[in-house]
Amino acid sequence: MPRLLRPHAVGLALAAVLGVVLRAAGWNQSLWLDEFGTAWAVDGSLAEAWTRSVTFHGQSPLYYVLVWPFAHFLGPAEASLRLPSLLAGLAGLVPLYGLAKELGGSRAARCALLFALLDPLYFLHDGEARPYALATAFAGGMLYGAVRTARRGSLRDRLLLVGCGLGAFYAHYLLVLPAFGLVLVYALSPAARRSYPPRAALLDLGLAALLAAPGLLHLLAIAARRGELAWLGAPDLFLPWTLLARPALVAAAAGFCARRSGAWPAHAELLPAAAAAPGVLLDLFALAGGPNLLAARYLSTALVPAVAFAALFVARLRRGLAVAVCLAYLGPTLAESLSTYAERGAFDPLQGMEQWREAVEALSAAHAARPGPVLYRSGFVEEDQHPFRPPLPVDFAPLRSPGRPAPPWRTQVVPLLYRWNAPGREDYLARSVAPAVAAAETIYLLSCDNGYGDVPARVRDYVEGVRGRPLRVESLPAEGTLRGVVLWRLSDAPPAPPRASPGRSAGPARGSGPRSTR
Repeated sequence: MPRLLRPHAVGLALAAVLGVVLRAAGWNQSLWLDEFGTAWAVDGSLAEAWTRSVTFHGQSPLYYVLVWPFAHFLGPAEASLRLPSLLAGLAGLVPLYGLAKELGGSRAARCALLFALLDPLYFLHDGEARPYALATAFAGGMLYGAVRTARRGSLRDRLLLVGCGLGAFYAHYLLVLPAFGLVLVYALSPAARRSYPPRAALLDLGLAALLAAPGLLHLLAIAARRGELAWLGAPDLFLPWTLLARPALVAAAAGFCARRSGAWPAHAELLPAAAAAPGVLLDLFALAGGPNLLAARYLSTALVPAVAFAALFVARLRRGLAVAVCLAYLGPTLAESLSTYAERGAFDPLQGMEQWREAVEALSAAHAARPGPVLYRSGFVEEDQHPFRPPLPVDFAPLRSPGRPAPPWRTQVVPLLYRWNAPGREDYLARSVAPAVAAAETIYLLSCDNGYGDVPARVRDYVEGVRGRPLRVESLPAEGTLRGVVLWRLSDAPPAPPRASPGRSAGPARGSGPRSTR
Protein backbone atom coordinates (compact mmCIF):
# COMPACT_ATOMS: atom_id res chain seq x y z
CA MET A 1 0.00 0.00 0.00
CA PRO A 2 1.39 3.46 -0.84
CA ARG A 3 2.63 5.25 2.23
CA LEU A 4 0.14 8.14 1.88
CA LEU A 5 -2.79 5.70 1.76
CA ARG A 6 -1.97 3.84 4.95
CA PRO A 7 -4.74 4.03 7.56
CA HIS A 8 -2.77 6.18 10.00
CA ALA A 9 -1.81 8.63 7.23
CA VAL A 10 -5.43 8.96 6.07
CA GLY A 11 -6.59 9.36 9.67
CA LEU A 12 -4.05 12.11 10.35
CA ALA A 13 -5.02 13.88 7.12
CA LEU A 14 -8.67 13.88 8.18
CA ALA A 15 -7.70 15.05 11.67
CA ALA A 16 -5.65 17.87 10.12
CA VAL A 17 -8.62 19.09 8.09
CA LEU A 18 -10.88 18.88 11.14
CA GLY A 19 -8.25 20.62 13.24
CA VAL A 20 -8.11 23.59 10.85
CA VAL A 21 -11.90 23.81 10.82
CA LEU A 22 -12.06 23.74 14.61
CA ARG A 23 -9.50 26.54 14.82
CA ALA A 24 -10.84 28.78 12.06
CA ALA A 25 -14.60 28.44 12.56
CA GLY A 26 -16.03 31.63 14.00
CA TRP A 27 -13.37 33.97 12.68
CA ASN A 28 -16.10 36.42 11.72
CA GLN A 29 -17.09 36.82 15.38
CA SER A 30 -16.45 40.16 17.03
CA LEU A 31 -13.03 40.68 18.55
CA TRP A 32 -12.87 40.47 22.33
CA LEU A 33 -11.17 43.06 24.51
CA ASP A 34 -7.50 42.02 24.32
CA GLU A 35 -7.85 41.39 20.58
CA PHE A 36 -8.94 45.00 20.21
CA GLY A 37 -5.65 45.87 21.88
CA THR A 38 -3.90 44.04 19.05
CA ALA A 39 -6.06 45.78 16.43
CA TRP A 40 -5.16 49.17 17.91
CA ALA A 41 -1.45 48.35 18.07
CA VAL A 42 -1.23 47.46 14.34
CA ASP A 43 -3.58 50.21 13.14
CA GLY A 44 -0.98 52.57 11.75
CA SER A 45 2.57 52.41 10.48
CA LEU A 46 5.00 49.64 11.35
CA ALA A 47 6.92 52.07 13.55
CA GLU A 48 3.69 52.91 15.40
CA ALA A 49 3.00 49.21 15.92
CA TRP A 50 6.43 48.88 17.53
CA THR A 51 5.94 51.91 19.78
CA ARG A 52 2.39 51.05 20.82
CA SER A 53 3.27 47.46 21.72
CA VAL A 54 6.16 48.61 23.92
CA THR A 55 4.21 51.36 25.71
CA PHE A 56 0.94 49.52 26.29
CA HIS A 57 1.20 45.75 25.93
CA GLY A 58 3.00 43.47 28.34
CA GLN A 59 4.91 41.75 25.55
CA SER A 60 7.71 42.65 23.18
CA PRO A 61 6.91 44.05 19.69
CA LEU A 62 7.66 40.68 18.00
CA TYR A 63 4.08 39.44 17.70
CA TYR A 64 2.66 42.81 16.64
CA VAL A 65 5.33 43.30 13.97
CA LEU A 66 4.39 39.89 12.55
CA VAL A 67 0.66 40.70 12.57
CA TRP A 68 1.09 44.15 10.99
CA PRO A 69 1.53 43.00 7.34
CA PHE A 70 -1.50 40.70 7.60
CA ALA A 71 -3.68 43.57 8.81
CA HIS A 72 -2.45 45.97 6.11
CA PHE A 73 -2.03 43.75 3.06
CA LEU A 74 -5.06 41.49 3.57
CA GLY A 75 -7.28 44.36 4.66
CA PRO A 76 -8.70 45.25 8.09
CA ALA A 77 -10.89 42.36 9.23
CA GLU A 78 -11.19 40.02 12.19
CA ALA A 79 -9.86 37.10 10.09
CA SER A 80 -6.78 39.09 9.00
CA LEU A 81 -5.82 39.67 12.62
CA ARG A 82 -6.44 36.07 13.65
CA LEU A 83 -4.71 34.37 10.72
CA PRO A 84 -1.14 34.73 12.12
CA SER A 85 -2.12 32.77 15.23
CA LEU A 86 -3.59 29.96 13.13
CA LEU A 87 -0.41 29.74 11.09
CA ALA A 88 1.70 29.80 14.26
CA GLY A 89 -0.44 27.09 15.85
CA LEU A 90 -0.12 24.84 12.81
CA ALA A 91 3.62 25.52 12.56
CA GLY A 92 3.94 24.58 16.23
CA LEU A 93 2.78 21.05 15.40
CA VAL A 94 6.10 20.42 13.62
CA PRO A 95 8.34 20.65 16.72
CA LEU A 96 5.72 18.82 18.79
CA TYR A 97 5.81 15.95 16.29
CA GLY A 98 9.62 15.97 16.39
CA LEU A 99 9.65 16.07 20.21
CA ALA A 100 7.32 13.08 20.53
CA LYS A 101 9.19 11.18 17.82
CA GLU A 102 12.51 11.82 19.52
CA LEU A 103 11.10 10.51 22.79
CA GLY A 104 8.98 7.59 21.65
CA GLY A 105 9.21 7.00 17.90
CA SER A 106 6.83 7.57 14.99
CA ARG A 107 3.78 6.13 16.70
CA ALA A 108 4.16 8.47 19.67
CA ALA A 109 4.60 11.37 17.25
CA ARG A 110 1.36 10.52 15.46
CA CYS A 111 -0.50 10.28 18.78
CA ALA A 112 0.84 13.67 19.87
CA LEU A 113 -0.16 15.19 16.55
CA LEU A 114 -3.67 13.75 16.84
CA PHE A 115 -4.08 15.09 20.38
CA ALA A 116 -2.82 18.57 19.45
CA LEU A 117 -4.99 18.78 16.33
CA LEU A 118 -8.22 17.87 18.08
CA ASP A 119 -7.82 18.88 21.72
CA PRO A 120 -9.63 22.24 22.19
CA LEU A 121 -7.53 23.07 25.23
CA TYR A 122 -4.37 22.70 23.16
CA PHE A 123 -5.52 24.92 20.30
CA LEU A 124 -7.53 27.31 22.49
CA HIS A 125 -5.46 30.33 21.40
CA ASP A 126 -4.86 29.36 17.75
CA GLY A 127 -7.86 31.41 16.60
CA GLU A 128 -7.17 34.55 18.61
CA ALA A 129 -5.41 37.77 17.65
CA ARG A 130 -3.07 37.35 20.61
CA PRO A 131 0.55 36.13 20.96
CA TYR A 132 -0.09 32.88 22.86
CA ALA A 133 -0.10 30.53 19.86
CA LEU A 134 3.19 32.02 18.64
CA ALA A 135 4.79 31.60 22.07
CA THR A 136 3.55 28.00 22.31
CA ALA A 137 5.00 27.18 18.89
CA PHE A 138 8.39 28.56 19.91
CA ALA A 139 8.20 26.73 23.25
CA GLY A 140 7.67 23.46 21.37
CA GLY A 141 10.75 24.19 19.27
CA MET A 142 12.73 24.96 22.43
CA LEU A 143 11.75 21.63 24.02
CA TYR A 144 12.51 19.73 20.83
CA GLY A 145 15.91 21.43 20.56
CA ALA A 146 16.60 20.68 24.22
CA VAL A 147 15.92 16.95 23.82
CA ARG A 148 18.09 16.74 20.70
CA THR A 149 20.86 18.74 22.36
CA ALA A 150 20.77 16.54 25.46
CA ARG A 151 21.20 13.46 23.27
CA ARG A 152 23.59 14.71 20.60
CA GLY A 153 24.89 18.16 21.54
CA SER A 154 25.32 19.29 17.92
CA LEU A 155 25.63 22.98 17.06
CA ARG A 156 22.43 22.88 15.00
CA ASP A 157 20.46 21.49 17.92
CA ARG A 158 21.93 24.08 20.28
CA LEU A 159 20.93 26.87 17.90
CA LEU A 160 17.40 25.44 17.76
CA LEU A 161 17.25 25.40 21.56
CA VAL A 162 18.54 28.96 22.00
CA GLY A 163 16.70 30.45 19.01
CA CYS A 164 13.29 29.03 19.90
CA GLY A 165 13.82 29.87 23.56
CA LEU A 166 14.40 33.50 22.61
CA GLY A 167 11.39 33.35 20.28
CA ALA A 168 9.15 32.12 23.11
CA PHE A 169 10.52 34.82 25.42
CA TYR A 170 9.96 37.65 22.96
CA ALA A 171 6.54 36.33 21.89
CA HIS A 172 5.39 36.55 25.51
CA TYR A 173 7.71 37.01 28.44
CA LEU A 174 5.73 34.77 30.80
CA LEU A 175 5.44 31.83 28.41
CA VAL A 176 9.13 30.96 28.42
CA LEU A 177 8.68 29.30 31.83
CA PRO A 178 9.40 25.76 30.48
CA ALA A 179 13.02 26.92 30.14
CA PHE A 180 13.31 26.76 33.94
CA GLY A 181 12.17 23.16 33.78
CA LEU A 182 14.85 22.40 31.21
CA VAL A 183 17.53 23.70 33.58
CA LEU A 184 16.27 21.37 36.30
CA VAL A 185 16.12 18.38 33.97
CA TYR A 186 19.64 19.12 32.78
CA ALA A 187 20.89 19.24 36.37
CA LEU A 188 19.28 15.83 37.11
CA SER A 189 20.47 14.05 33.97
CA PRO A 190 24.10 12.87 33.83
CA ALA A 191 23.54 11.59 30.29
CA ALA A 192 22.53 15.10 29.15
CA ARG A 193 25.64 16.61 30.70
CA ARG A 194 27.81 14.11 28.85
CA SER A 195 26.30 15.01 25.47
CA TYR A 196 25.97 18.70 26.32
CA PRO A 197 28.95 19.64 28.50
CA PRO A 198 28.40 22.33 31.16
CA ARG A 199 30.88 24.63 29.42
CA ALA A 200 28.82 24.58 26.23
CA ALA A 201 25.59 24.98 28.22
CA LEU A 202 26.94 28.03 30.07
CA LEU A 203 28.10 29.54 26.77
CA ASP A 204 24.65 29.11 25.25
CA LEU A 205 23.00 30.45 28.40
CA GLY A 206 25.20 33.53 28.31
CA LEU A 207 24.39 34.14 24.63
CA ALA A 208 20.67 33.78 25.34
CA ALA A 209 20.90 36.21 28.29
CA LEU A 210 22.74 38.75 26.14
CA LEU A 211 20.14 38.57 23.36
CA ALA A 212 17.29 38.65 25.88
CA ALA A 213 18.63 41.74 27.69
CA PRO A 214 16.31 44.28 25.95
CA GLY A 215 13.31 42.16 26.83
CA LEU A 216 14.49 41.74 30.41
CA LEU A 217 14.69 45.53 30.80
CA HIS A 218 11.16 45.85 29.40
CA LEU A 219 9.98 43.10 31.72
CA LEU A 220 11.46 44.88 34.74
CA ALA A 221 9.64 48.07 33.75
CA ILE A 222 6.37 46.12 33.51
CA ALA A 223 7.00 44.41 36.86
CA ALA A 224 7.39 47.82 38.51
CA ARG A 225 3.77 48.53 37.50
CA ARG A 226 2.41 45.11 38.46
CA GLY A 227 -0.02 46.58 41.00
CA GLU A 228 -1.83 48.80 38.51
CA LEU A 229 -1.80 46.06 35.83
CA ALA A 230 -3.23 43.29 38.03
CA TRP A 231 -6.54 42.30 36.49
CA LEU A 232 -7.12 38.75 37.75
CA GLY A 233 -9.19 38.27 40.86
CA ALA A 234 -8.80 35.47 43.38
CA PRO A 235 -6.41 32.78 42.12
CA ASP A 236 -7.86 29.53 40.81
CA LEU A 237 -5.47 27.04 42.40
CA PHE A 238 -7.13 24.17 40.54
CA LEU A 239 -6.44 25.68 37.10
CA PRO A 240 -3.15 23.83 36.47
CA TRP A 241 -4.92 20.57 37.30
CA THR A 242 -7.86 21.51 35.06
CA LEU A 243 -5.55 22.09 32.10
CA LEU A 244 -3.19 19.17 32.62
CA ALA A 245 -5.52 16.60 34.19
CA ARG A 246 -6.62 14.86 31.00
CA PRO A 247 -3.16 14.28 29.51
CA ALA A 248 -1.88 13.28 32.96
CA LEU A 249 -4.73 10.79 33.46
CA VAL A 250 -4.29 9.43 29.95
CA ALA A 251 -0.58 8.95 30.61
CA ALA A 252 -1.32 7.22 33.92
CA ALA A 253 -3.95 4.89 32.44
CA ALA A 254 -1.87 4.06 29.39
CA GLY A 255 1.22 3.67 31.55
CA PHE A 256 -0.57 1.15 33.76
CA CYS A 257 -1.56 -0.90 30.71
CA ALA A 258 1.90 -0.55 29.20
CA ARG A 259 3.55 -1.68 32.41
CA ARG A 260 1.46 -4.83 32.41
CA SER A 261 2.56 -5.55 28.84
CA GLY A 262 6.23 -4.83 29.58
CA ALA A 263 6.35 -1.70 27.40
CA TRP A 264 7.02 0.88 30.11
CA PRO A 265 9.09 3.81 28.75
CA ALA A 266 12.69 4.11 29.79
CA HIS A 267 13.56 6.53 32.59
CA ALA A 268 15.62 8.72 30.27
CA GLU A 269 12.59 9.26 28.04
CA LEU A 270 10.42 10.54 30.88
CA LEU A 271 12.60 13.41 32.08
CA PRO A 272 12.51 15.63 28.98
CA ALA A 273 8.74 15.18 28.61
CA ALA A 274 8.15 16.54 32.13
CA ALA A 275 10.36 19.60 31.61
CA ALA A 276 7.58 22.21 31.92
CA ALA A 277 6.31 21.19 35.36
CA PRO A 278 8.55 23.67 37.22
CA GLY A 279 7.13 26.43 35.05
CA VAL A 280 3.69 25.72 36.45
CA LEU A 281 5.13 25.74 39.98
CA LEU A 282 6.70 29.14 39.31
CA ASP A 283 3.26 30.51 38.45
CA LEU A 284 2.06 29.23 41.81
CA PHE A 285 5.01 30.73 43.67
CA ALA A 286 4.42 34.07 41.92
CA LEU A 287 1.28 34.43 44.03
CA ALA A 288 3.51 35.10 47.04
CA GLY A 289 4.90 38.17 45.28
CA GLY A 290 1.50 39.68 44.56
CA PRO A 291 0.54 39.17 40.89
CA ASN A 292 -1.87 36.37 40.06
CA LEU A 293 -0.62 34.59 36.93
CA LEU A 294 -2.92 31.59 37.16
CA ALA A 295 -4.71 32.12 33.86
CA ALA A 296 -5.04 29.53 31.09
CA ARG A 297 -3.16 31.76 28.64
CA TYR A 298 -0.07 31.86 30.88
CA LEU A 299 0.02 28.08 31.20
CA SER A 300 -0.52 27.20 27.55
CA THR A 301 3.10 26.21 26.93
CA ALA A 302 2.83 23.54 29.65
CA LEU A 303 0.47 21.62 27.36
CA VAL A 304 3.27 20.94 24.85
CA PRO A 305 5.24 18.53 27.07
CA ALA A 306 2.01 17.30 28.67
CA VAL A 307 0.63 16.15 25.31
CA ALA A 308 3.98 14.62 24.34
CA PHE A 309 4.05 12.89 27.73
CA ALA A 310 0.59 11.37 27.19
CA ALA A 311 1.39 10.32 23.62
CA LEU A 312 4.56 8.59 24.80
CA PHE A 313 2.52 6.21 26.93
CA VAL A 314 -0.37 5.69 24.50
CA ALA A 315 2.10 4.69 21.79
CA ARG A 316 3.06 1.64 23.91
CA LEU A 317 -0.47 0.22 23.79
CA ARG A 318 -1.96 -2.24 21.36
CA ARG A 319 -3.81 -0.52 18.51
CA GLY A 320 -7.36 -1.23 19.69
CA LEU A 321 -6.62 -0.15 23.24
CA ALA A 322 -4.76 2.93 21.99
CA VAL A 323 -7.79 3.97 19.91
CA ALA A 324 -10.06 3.56 22.93
CA VAL A 325 -7.77 5.71 25.08
CA CYS A 326 -7.59 8.39 22.37
CA LEU A 327 -11.38 8.51 22.15
CA ALA A 328 -11.65 8.76 25.93
CA TYR A 329 -9.15 11.62 25.83
CA LEU A 330 -10.68 13.61 22.98
CA GLY A 331 -14.36 12.69 23.17
CA PRO A 332 -15.53 14.88 26.08
CA THR A 333 -13.80 18.05 24.89
CA LEU A 334 -14.95 17.59 21.30
CA ALA A 335 -18.51 17.25 22.59
CA GLU A 336 -18.02 20.41 24.65
CA SER A 337 -16.70 22.20 21.56
CA LEU A 338 -19.82 21.26 19.59
CA SER A 339 -21.93 22.70 22.39
CA THR A 340 -19.85 25.91 22.33
CA TYR A 341 -20.31 26.17 18.56
CA ALA A 342 -24.08 25.76 18.87
CA GLU A 343 -24.15 28.61 21.40
CA ARG A 344 -21.59 31.02 19.92
CA GLY A 345 -20.92 30.02 16.33
CA ALA A 346 -17.30 29.17 17.18
CA PHE A 347 -15.48 26.23 18.72
CA ASP A 348 -13.14 28.51 20.65
CA PRO A 349 -15.05 29.70 23.77
CA LEU A 350 -13.24 33.06 23.62
CA GLN A 351 -14.48 33.84 20.11
CA GLY A 352 -17.83 35.54 20.39
CA MET A 353 -17.24 35.97 24.13
CA GLU A 354 -17.72 39.74 23.87
CA GLN A 355 -20.03 41.07 21.16
CA TRP A 356 -18.62 44.57 20.89
CA ARG A 357 -19.40 44.89 17.20
CA GLU A 358 -23.06 44.08 17.72
CA ALA A 359 -23.26 46.34 20.78
CA VAL A 360 -21.84 49.33 18.89
CA GLU A 361 -24.26 48.76 16.00
CA ALA A 362 -27.23 48.56 18.40
CA LEU A 363 -26.09 51.67 20.25
CA SER A 364 -25.66 53.60 16.98
CA ALA A 365 -29.25 52.78 15.95
CA ALA A 366 -30.65 53.76 19.36
CA HIS A 367 -28.51 56.90 19.63
CA ALA A 368 -29.66 58.18 16.24
CA ALA A 369 -33.26 58.19 17.51
CA ARG A 370 -32.56 59.41 21.04
CA PRO A 371 -29.14 61.10 21.46
CA GLY A 372 -27.40 61.36 24.79
CA PRO A 373 -24.06 60.90 26.57
CA VAL A 374 -22.51 57.42 26.52
CA LEU A 375 -20.95 56.23 29.79
CA TYR A 376 -18.28 53.81 28.66
CA ARG A 377 -16.15 51.17 30.37
CA SER A 378 -13.90 49.18 28.04
CA GLY A 379 -12.60 46.66 30.58
CA PHE A 380 -8.91 47.56 30.24
CA VAL A 381 -7.44 47.76 33.73
CA GLU A 382 -5.61 50.95 32.65
CA GLU A 383 -8.93 52.79 32.92
CA ASP A 384 -8.28 53.15 36.64
CA GLN A 385 -5.66 55.78 35.74
CA HIS A 386 -8.29 58.18 34.35
CA PRO A 387 -8.35 60.34 37.49
CA PHE A 388 -4.62 61.03 37.04
CA ARG A 389 -4.11 61.22 33.26
CA PRO A 390 -6.14 61.55 30.06
CA PRO A 391 -7.61 58.28 28.67
CA LEU A 392 -5.32 56.25 26.44
CA PRO A 393 -6.42 55.92 22.80
CA VAL A 394 -6.48 52.12 23.20
CA ASP A 395 -9.31 52.49 25.75
CA PHE A 396 -11.64 53.34 22.85
CA ALA A 397 -10.46 50.55 20.52
CA PRO A 398 -13.57 48.33 21.13
CA LEU A 399 -15.75 51.10 19.68
CA ARG A 400 -14.37 50.51 16.17
CA SER A 401 -14.20 46.96 14.81
CA PRO A 402 -11.76 46.27 11.95
CA GLY A 403 -12.92 47.72 8.64
CA ARG A 404 -15.66 49.81 10.23
CA PRO A 405 -15.75 53.58 10.82
CA ALA A 406 -15.81 55.14 14.26
CA PRO A 407 -19.41 55.58 15.50
CA PRO A 408 -20.94 59.08 15.14
CA TRP A 409 -21.56 59.32 18.90
CA ARG A 410 -17.86 58.88 19.69
CA THR A 411 -17.58 62.55 20.74
CA GLN A 412 -20.23 62.03 23.44
CA VAL A 413 -18.40 59.19 25.18
CA VAL A 414 -17.66 59.69 28.89
CA PRO A 415 -15.05 57.13 30.09
CA LEU A 416 -15.65 55.25 33.34
CA LEU A 417 -13.20 53.42 35.60
CA TYR A 418 -12.37 49.70 35.60
CA ARG A 419 -12.91 49.20 39.33
CA TRP A 420 -15.62 51.03 41.21
CA ASN A 421 -13.30 51.48 44.19
CA ALA A 422 -10.37 52.81 42.14
CA PRO A 423 -8.28 55.55 43.81
CA GLY A 424 -9.55 59.03 42.97
CA ARG A 425 -12.99 57.71 41.96
CA GLU A 426 -15.12 60.32 43.74
CA ASP A 427 -13.20 63.26 42.31
CA TYR A 428 -13.20 61.80 38.82
CA LEU A 429 -16.95 61.05 38.83
CA ALA A 430 -17.77 64.53 40.14
CA ARG A 431 -15.53 66.17 37.54
CA SER A 432 -16.32 64.09 34.44
CA VAL A 433 -19.48 62.01 34.86
CA ALA A 434 -21.83 64.15 36.98
CA PRO A 435 -21.90 67.17 34.61
CA ALA A 436 -22.62 64.91 31.62
CA VAL A 437 -25.60 63.13 33.19
CA ALA A 438 -27.15 65.82 35.40
CA ALA A 439 -29.66 67.13 32.86
CA ALA A 440 -29.52 64.64 29.95
CA GLU A 441 -32.88 63.23 28.86
CA THR A 442 -31.31 59.94 27.74
CA ILE A 443 -28.10 58.33 28.96
CA TYR A 444 -26.43 55.20 27.57
CA LEU A 445 -24.18 52.81 29.46
CA LEU A 446 -21.80 50.60 27.44
CA SER A 447 -19.63 48.36 29.60
CA CYS A 448 -17.54 45.25 29.26
CA ASP A 449 -18.99 42.59 31.53
CA ASN A 450 -15.67 41.49 33.00
CA GLY A 451 -13.72 41.69 36.23
CA TYR A 452 -16.26 43.53 38.36
CA GLY A 453 -19.79 42.63 37.30
CA ASP A 454 -21.53 45.07 39.66
CA VAL A 455 -20.05 48.20 38.04
CA PRO A 456 -23.07 48.86 35.75
CA ALA A 457 -25.46 48.71 38.73
CA ARG A 458 -23.22 51.01 40.75
CA VAL A 459 -23.05 53.48 37.86
CA ARG A 460 -26.84 53.45 37.62
CA ASP A 461 -27.14 54.14 41.35
CA TYR A 462 -24.62 56.98 41.08
CA VAL A 463 -26.50 58.61 38.20
CA GLU A 464 -29.75 58.36 40.17
CA GLY A 465 -28.03 60.07 43.08
CA VAL A 466 -26.80 62.90 40.85
CA ARG A 467 -30.23 63.41 39.29
CA GLY A 468 -32.14 62.92 42.52
CA ARG A 469 -34.76 60.65 40.98
CA PRO A 470 -35.11 57.01 39.86
CA LEU A 471 -34.20 55.87 36.36
CA ARG A 472 -35.84 53.59 33.86
CA VAL A 473 -33.32 50.96 32.68
CA GLU A 474 -33.72 49.29 29.29
CA SER A 475 -31.35 46.65 27.95
CA LEU A 476 -30.48 47.09 24.30
CA PRO A 477 -31.29 45.48 21.97
CA ALA A 478 -33.00 43.11 24.43
CA GLU A 479 -32.24 41.47 27.75
CA GLY A 480 -29.61 38.75 27.31
CA THR A 481 -29.07 39.39 23.61
CA LEU A 482 -25.44 40.56 23.88
CA ARG A 483 -22.68 38.37 25.28
CA GLY A 484 -19.98 39.85 27.45
CA VAL A 485 -21.17 43.45 26.97
CA VAL A 486 -23.73 45.46 28.94
CA LEU A 487 -25.72 48.02 26.93
CA TRP A 488 -28.34 50.03 28.81
CA ARG A 489 -30.46 53.05 28.02
CA LEU A 490 -31.21 55.13 31.11
CA SER A 491 -34.03 57.65 31.21
CA ASP A 492 -36.41 59.09 33.80
CA ALA A 493 -38.75 56.52 35.25
CA PRO A 494 -42.45 57.16 34.61
CA PRO A 495 -44.30 58.79 37.51
CA ALA A 496 -46.00 56.51 39.97
CA PRO A 497 -49.82 56.26 39.56
CA PRO A 498 -51.85 58.46 41.98
CA ARG A 499 -53.19 56.89 45.13
CA ALA A 500 -56.83 55.87 45.00
CA SER A 501 -59.37 57.90 46.97
CA PRO A 502 -61.09 56.05 49.84
CA GLY A 503 -63.90 53.87 48.54
CA ARG A 504 -62.70 53.98 44.91
CA SER A 505 -60.53 51.50 43.04
CA ALA A 506 -57.25 52.74 41.56
CA GLY A 507 -56.87 51.82 37.89
CA PRO A 508 -53.63 52.29 35.99
CA ALA A 509 -52.80 55.89 35.18
CA ARG A 510 -53.23 56.69 31.49
CA GLY A 511 -49.93 56.64 29.68
CA SER A 512 -47.99 55.71 32.78
CA GLY A 513 -45.81 53.19 30.89
CA PRO A 514 -43.79 50.36 32.43
CA ARG A 515 -42.06 50.58 35.75
CA SER A 516 -38.32 50.84 36.16
CA THR A 517 -36.67 47.50 35.55
CA ARG A 518 -34.34 47.85 38.51
